[in-house]
Amino acid sequence: MRKSLFIFFTLFTVFLSACNPSDRSLAEAVRDIRETIPNFTIPVLDGYEVNSVFDISLPQSDTSAFIINYTERKGKKLKSEFGPEDSIQALYGPYEGDGLLEIGISEPVAGKSTTEYENTRTVNGLTIQYNRSVPLNAILISTEYNGLSYLASSRSITNEYEEEQFLELFTKALKELGENRNE
Repeated sequence: MRKSLFIFFTLFTVFLSACNPSDRSLAEAVRDIRETIPNFTIPVLDGYEVNSVFDISLPQSDTSAFIINYTERKGKKLKSEFGPEDSIQALYGPYEGDGLLEIGISEPVAGKSTTEYENTRTVNGLTIQYNRSVPLNAILISTEYNGLSYLASSRSITNEYEEEQFLELFTKALKELGENRNE
């Protein structure tokens, strides 16, 4: 009897976890994304944890973008505010934690970007474009690397030193992605 109850409970737990895709592991989310973008990898940012991964469908361009939200400390699982009918779906998380920075990854979309960037420079060998909004404590960075487009944003940049740290962290993570792909 106990054995049957244990088997039933185990199967029921597996069934429930399959019903809610946001209860999946980060590795499962990456496998799903690779069906759309075969060379997709989540950038590893030292000192940060991934607390959510969202698939954002862009019907006007037939392209998907995947948004990775990072935090310093991930908490308990939250209920996703998006349902299956929305163009946004949680693939992993969301978890509690202050969203300190986000990285969006997509295949490059043909045409000109609608964002005008004030600054262009090379950091860690990558040419990036970025805007800094001092009153909003925000930075927005854009680059293409290894055939993918990356857009990063943070709302916690309060001084020039932190801006430089964020640019270094972002470009270093992308460079490590490229080096790990070639191994």
